[in-house]
Amino acid sequence: MKFVRSTLLTMIFGAAAALGQGQVSIESKVDRAKINIGDVITYSVIITHDADVHLEQPSPGKNLGQFEIRGYQVVPPRPVGRQIVSRTDYQISTFDVGEFDIPSLRVYYRTGQDTTLHHLRTEVITITVASLNPNEKGDIRDIKPPMTPPRDLKRIVLAVCAVVILLSLFGLGWWYYRRRKQGQPLLPVREKPRRPAHEIALEALAELEASDWLAVERIKDYYVAVSEIIRRYVSDRYFIDAMEMTTSQLMSRLQEHHLDQEPQTLLQSLLELSDLVKFAKYIPAPEVQQQTVPQARAFVHATKLVLEEPEPAAAEAASPVPASVGEEA
Repeated sequence: MKFVRSTLLTMIFGAAAALGQGQVSIESKVDRAKINIGDVITYSVIITHDADVHLEQPSPGKNLGQFEIRGYQVVPPRPVGRQIVSRTDYQISTFDVGEFDIPSLRVYYRTGQDTTLHHLRTEVITITVASLNPNEKGDIRDIKPPMTPPRDLKRIVLAVCAVVILLSLFGLGWWYYRRRKQGQPLLPVREKPRRPAHEIALEALAELEASDWLAVERIKDYYVAVSEIIRRYVSDRYFIDAMEMTTSQLMSRLQEHHLDQEPQTLLQSLLELSDLVKFAKYIPAPEVQQQTVPQARAFVHATKLVLEEPEPAAAEAASPVPASVGEEA
């Protein structure tokens, strides 16, 4: 009798202890069981338990076999009736082809005041991984060489045209700036033909001779004008910078043009006399003053460049006169 009583008490206390541990269940699932290589699927571990159950969630570094954990999220627990549902989602993928198992996960928990650590295991789930190319089987193949995109000739032509237009606009703007800075017109202006140097010089000498500078004793101005007219004429006639040369430099330079002795002597006397008046305040005699412009005019006439018209061609030989017809007998 004592043995039976002890057995009954043990069974009663064991049942009470089991009821005190609470109810716990575990479930695992995936959103897809068939995927292509590299696809990401969601593997969920769902635990339903009483409120007095304390869980130890699986760490994100758990071994899931051939699958890599790409992401990890713990969903906040939510009450369902008298129990609480805890959920953990794993984003996993693989780059192997074939059928692979997601291994069983072990989840630990405690109930109430019990310090004993209990555990539950998830079921093994099989995933089928297919290749992206259904005609090829096996693991990942070598990377294909890079593809060269076709050239868009239209875009290339448009880009070249745009560059040419930009360069043209830049060049046009620079040309416009330079013309404006130099005070030149934007479009070329047809200029009148330049008059011969001797015509300009003779006209200036005539105006000077008609002036009253000698009568009002503007002797220096008179000889300065004569010197400038003759020097400008020599510059245009012989293409030398006579305005910036001294008299001796100018006479030495004219030696290269084989000037005749008479006009050379006439020019030298005119320039030396003008230098004396300008720099030494020399006053020539009145009769010398009156001969200055005629001497300058004689120098211009002796050295002027005149383009002669070609002589007319010789007259054609006279055509033979036809013989006269003799008188009839």
